[in-house]
Amino acid sequence: MFLSTSTLLAQPQSTSPYSRFGFGDLEFGSSAALWSQSGAFTAVFDTNVVNPGNPASYAFLAKHRPILDVGVSAKFNQFETSGDVDYGRTSGLRNIMMGIPISKRLGGSFGLMPYSSQGYTIKEDYILDDDTPLSYLYTGDGGINRLYGGLALKVVDKLVNDSIKVKTTRTIPVDKRTSFVDSIEVITVKRPVTYRHQLSFGGNASFLFGTLSKSRRVEYDNITYLNTLVNSSVRVADVMFNFGLSYIGDVSPNTRISFGSTYSLGNDMKSTRDFFSASYIVDGFGLDVMRDTIEMTSDISGSIRLPKTFSYGLGIETLTGKMNSSDLSYGRLRISLQGSQTQWSDYREIFEGDTINDNLNNSATYGLGLEFQPQVNRIGDKTGYLSLVSYRLGFTTTQSFLSLNDTRIDNYGMRFGLGLPLLNTASTSSLNIGFELGKRGTIDNNLIKESYFGLFIGISLSPSNYNLWFRKRKYD
Repeated sequence: MFLSTSTLLAQPQSTSPYSRFGFGDLEFGSSAALWSQSGAFTAVFDTNVVNPGNPASYAFLAKHRPILDVGVSAKFNQFETSGDVDYGRTSGLRNIMMGIPISKRLGGSFGLMPYSSQGYTIKEDYILDDDTPLSYLYTGDGGINRLYGGLALKVVDKLVNDSIKVKTTRTIPVDKRTSFVDSIEVITVKRPVTYRHQLSFGGNASFLFGTLSKSRRVEYDNITYLNTLVNSSVRVADVMFNFGLSYIGDVSPNTRISFGSTYSLGNDMKSTRDFFSASYIVDGFGLDVMRDTIEMTSDISGSIRLPKTFSYGLGIETLTGKMNSSDLSYGRLRISLQGSQTQWSDYREIFEGDTINDNLNNSATYGLGLEFQPQVNRIGDKTGYLSLVSYRLGFTTTQSFLSLNDTRIDNYGMRFGLGLPLLNTASTSSLNIGFELGKRGTIDNNLIKESYFGLFIGISLSPSNYNLWFRKRKYD
């Protein structure tokens, strides 16, 4: 039998029993717009989206248009074993981020978001040889927050002039005395085009802070036995760094490709731990009565070794429709692929020579994201609202760091969402809504299957066309 915890509105907190291991459940550190595309953010460089997942993206933010992005989320879980079903839910603030285009080649961002969360209650019941009922109760809560700031520099921004062959028609006048119809001839001409190639590099410095608390109880339904309580609390406060590289290049007048990669250093995070263990009995009122303190320590200095992470992604963006001077009603289709590997086998919690590693495996995550906007530009009152909406879809799979009872705990999910432009402003502000369906684990080998539904709502605000920032005005 198992039970799931309730939620705190202050921060998205996990209700999954699998958050018991390692650093808890890692949170997605980006906007609702990218989350809806399976989080395939490494090679997505949108001028209107803040993307701290790859800090090199800051160099592509639209000039004079800083962006404020705020998101909230909710998640509903069903936990199933071979003989029981239970439910959990979470909700809370997901991110507060600011993206600032500083100059033509320089951009930056800062913000606050959860980094990891932990929350579970697991109960296991047994019967001893003398028919005494025995229960193991595991609980955990807390989370780690991330306060970050980053910069990106566009080191290459090159325009290449070229030409392409296009087919067109021309009219050949004929002798009106013999024919009343001019002849049409198909010809091939060269049209000048300009291709743009951009390369940027960026980095984030993130301050991680928060507390992860765990408790373990062993209780006997027999007053002749002493129960056991073990509480452990770890506080983290230190800085970590990650870096990103990005490239965007035109391959045709209507198509561009992008490539991105990120690397997170494996930091030893400064931490302190409190530890308490004791024996106790439960009185007639159901209260714990401590009998003997086994061990009690506080403010023990140590470290938690976070693993290195490397991600890579490829994106293809193509424009659809007409793109001539008389008709600018073109759309956009973007496809993004991403993979990442994390060396969780390096994870360690070290306090006064006591080392805990949870025997974690290296993990890998792969994602596919799609975004389609039927019409990018708003042209007067002729533009229908639905054609300005961005439609998003994504698929993701994770080979997690957990292997329990000789079974790998994997995660599969599908996401979809909408980017709804705010038409009452002459800006790129939008309301982004994303949904998620997924599954983690299995009921085989006495394990827990977790099915979940997630909701992520974010609002992205930017200045209107009449109030652009950092712009030198000719008239007051």
